Amino acid sequence: MPPRFTVVRSVLVLGVSFVTGACAKIPDQTAGMRAAGVEMSGGELRTRNVDLSRQVAAVIEAAADSMRGASTDATVRANALRWKTYVIPQVREAGLRPDPLVGVLDLSTLLAQLEQYFTRGGGRTLFGDQQPVAVAAVRALRADARRLSLSVLAGQDSVAEDWGERVDAWVADHPITTAQYTRPTPIGEIRVLAGPAGGLGGVVASMENELRLLQERLAFAQDYVARDLAWRTTLGLEEAAGTETLDSLRALVVHSAALMGNLPDLVAAERAALMDALAAERLAVMREILEHRRAVLTALGTEREAAMQAVSAERAVVLEALAAERAAVLTGADSIIQRGLDETRSIIDHVLLILILAGGAALVMMGVAAFVVVRYGRPAA
Repeated sequence: MPPRFTVVRSVLVLGVSFVTGACAKIPDQTAGMRAAGVEMSGGELRTRNVDLSRQVAAVIEAAADSMRGASTDATVRANALRWKTYVIPQVREAGLRPDPLVGVLDLSTLLAQLEQYFTRGGGRTLFGDQQPVAVAAVRALRADARRLSLSVLAGQDSVAEDWGERVDAWVADHPITTAQYTRPTPIGEIRVLAGPAGGLGGVVASMENELRLLQERLAFAQDYVARDLAWRTTLGLEEAAGTETLDSLRALVVHSAALMGNLPDLVAAERAALMDALAAERLAVMREILEHRRAVLTALGTEREAAMQAVSAERAVVLEALAAERAAVLTGADSIIQRGLDETRSIIDHVLLILILAGGAALVMMGVAAFVVVRYGRPAA
């Protein structure tokens, strides 16, 4: 499954789940379903109709492939290819009608038209001796469609019988008439086919139904889009070239294959000669590569030696410049340190001198104070 379809289907599933919860009160039956007394929900009926449509498409494809494989008649094979190419898209449309009950009637009508076309109409000789295969497949599918109608109209077998009779009568007046299986569709006259169940065609307008229908269309298209393209391409080639031309081409291919069966010895000898030539060419190329490698390595060695000498000379110059710069830096640093020491010594000398002078002044003041105390502090006799 391609990723883009997987992502789209996942988004649609989430959208359907969200809308289902948000719009739970929206009725899921059309007016026609209610008028016909259908008890199942519109979603269930749509699912069963889509399942039946897938089954119809698979049976038609299998029957057509069986006839193409069993018949040697080019016309029969072409007609089988046209059957599945032109009818399966109509099955898909019938199964995906917005109103599921309309879809059931449309699919039943299509199967009835196919049976009439293959048994009494212009397609009764399309498949030669393989005609019973197509008739049996369509009749089996009509029986499946009838069982679906009976289950939809549970307990109303008379209504189901009436629907079948109305469909047969309508198909008798509206048969398939072309090899492309173009057919009148009963959508415009669906109320005639439904009989008393009026109101068919009124679709419940809800986002849930729209999303579910879109999801089912994408799923059905995903299953058949690649095969439908292949079938139409093959059909176009057969119609453009003609079946006789294609048969001639097939015969030419078979004859060529038979001739090729007698050529293994020649092919083996040719292969051995080719391998010998390739080996000789390989040896010559390897020798040339080795010579070129030696020349390149010699040139690289000379270049490397010259580069190393240049680097060594440059390194010596750089080291000398670094040594001179280092000596100059150290000399400057010594001068700065010496100047700092001299200035520090001068400052210390000034500080000591100041301290000495201050100490002397303090001693003198203390002596004068002692003299005054001794001289004038004594009491009178």
